[in-house]
Amino acid sequence: MSKTKATEAAALARALSHPLRIEILEDLGDGRTSPNQFSNGQDESLGTVSYHFRVLEKLGCLELVDTAQKRGTLEHIYAITTQGKALRTMLASL
Repeated sequence: MSKTKATEAAALARALSHPLRIEILEDLGDGRTSPNQFSNGQDESLGTVSYHFRVLEKLGCLELVDTAQKRGTLEHIYAITTQGKALRTMLASL
């Protein structure tokens, strides 16, 4: 395995290292959402959900596609990337 492939495999393993990240990838579908919208109905705090969205973005599974002012704060809107979709497809086959 080349060093590049090994690095990519390690990044994907990190993306799967927390159940909430898997849930985010599975639930996001092909739409867009913010951590705030996703955290509604979850047992996790907004801070925890936001952290895992940022981790998935850093790993290339999500991308920031928009921001919006909402009640004095800046809401970040994310969409799944091609890499995130591939990972989600892989998860569905397990």
